[in-house]
Amino acid sequence: METVSSVQLMGSGNQERLPVCLPDFPCLSSCVRLDADHPDAVCWHWHRALELFYLKQGSLEYQTAHQKIVLPEGACGLVNTGVLHRTQVPADSKPVIQLLHLFEPELITPQIPGQLYARYVQPVTDSSGLELLCLLPEDPKCTRIIRRIRESFDLDESIFGYELLRRRQLTDIWLDLLPFVTASCGSMTRSREKAEDLQLKTILVFIQEHLTEPLTVHDLALSAHISERSCYRLFRDCLQSTPVSYIRCLRLRKACRLLVQTPDSITRIAADCGFASASCFASQFRCAFGCTPGTWRKRWQESDTTRHDCDSRKTKKSIS
Repeated sequence: METVSSVQLMGSGNQERLPVCLPDFPCLSSCVRLDADHPDAVCWHWHRALELFYLKQGSLEYQTAHQKIVLPEGACGLVNTGVLHRTQVPADSKPVIQLLHLFEPELITPQIPGQLYARYVQPVTDSSGLELLCLLPEDPKCTRIIRRIRESFDLDESIFGYELLRRRQLTDIWLDLLPFVTASCGSMTRSREKAEDLQLKTILVFIQEHLTEPLTVHDLALSAHISERSCYRLFRDCLQSTPVSYIRCLRLRKACRLLVQTPDSITRIAADCGFASASCFASQFRCAFGCTPGTWRKRWQESDTTRHDCDSRKTKKSIS
């Protein structure tokens, strides 16, 4: 199972950038580690894959355009295909360890003429009433399925027949989920996405693809063929933000990654993230995080070194 410390987004489609390619088997199981004080939470994004997750440690806030919930340790959830969402670690949470499966809906049953896909999968993926399904550990009705989801991450990916075993696991879990899904979304379907969802996604893709360039609200509105007033309303109602604040946040998150992951100069990072100048970048960075970009880089490099040393000592101890 792949372990990642952040989830990056693809410019085209604003979809999650998976840490490995999936050429043959449309499922990825991973362990994501996030800290409350690290701004590299997962930004607004969507993906065609279904997202099934288990919170092994810590609490995590999930937010869609119409729903926000803080899930406790031990909770599970399902994010529907194509749903715009983001996650964030609450300030009072311990470091988060999230186990998740990303898999294409066709893994359950192929999308071919016939009744299986239309009967068991399509009612879920087409549902306008289901964006995020939450299973809470204190609910006795959820105990069995939470245990099954948690245990699914123990499957050894190196064993012969792994793909078939994983598919069987997810199919069994899917059958257990269907009653919860039915209770959450009823009979509502979304054969077509809402016009506002498509407009907002178009704008977010445009921002990703032009993040290094000067951007105005007029530019964003033009990309989705809407008025500036409608653009402001979309960000306010769906993202609880303004276009300017969203762009600034996105640029600062990208800068944080580059500060930690590259040796590039502050001036180069400022330009690569779309800031007008290094001084403008430093000012906005200090306002957001209370320190200079250089101090941030030093702090996280030292943190990574400490974490690596601790992991090395644990490894040596286990070997001995």
